[in-house]
Amino acid sequence: MTLEMDSIYNMDCLDGLKLIPDKSIDLIVMDPPYSFQSTEGAGVYGKSRPYYKEIKTLAEGITNEILDVLLAKMRAVNIYIWCNKAQLRQYFDYFEDRGCAVDLLTWHKTNPIPTCSNKYLSDTEYLFFAKDKGVKIYGSYETKRKWYVSELNVADKKRYGHPTIKPLNITKNLILNSSQGGGGQC
Repeated sequence: MTLEMDSIYNMDCLDGLKLIPDKSIDLIVMDPPYSFQSTEGAGVYGKSRPYYKEIKTLAEGITNEILDVLLAKMRAVNIYIWCNKAQLRQYFDYFEDRGCAVDLLTWHKTNPIPTCSNKYLSDTEYLFFAKDKGVKIYGSYETKRKWYVSELNVADKKRYGHPTIKPLNITKNLILNSSQGGGGQC
């Protein structure tokens, strides 16, 4: 199977990644499944929920095997990964062990879901960034911020059925900062 540009494929992401030629990607911005701690109770991710078996495989986020495949596909490491606090150590260790420069960006939601029983609000999402030495950060003073503050787009969350839909302006800044227009073909 040959992948075509500007097409959508319904397949396991790892299977699809393996079809992409090595050393062909300049930038990755991804929002993979977050690692979460399931509970015995009936909370959002509780084991007593009827759909728990369906999401159990996502409970630990992405593996280093997937990161290995992603690295093989990139010309040079230049990657943003949305994640939660539980995944930060994995990503920092993985990329620092490979000599990459790393950084952490954050998005602070002014209207988080009000679930805060015995914990702080879930009002911050983390955006891990890694790049090889020599990979440039473009953009301007206005686009190079490390923190963003905005509302969670509840309408898009409902429309697309995604629990943590990200603001478009953040994604635009990442692309402006970490790529040059007119990049090559895949």
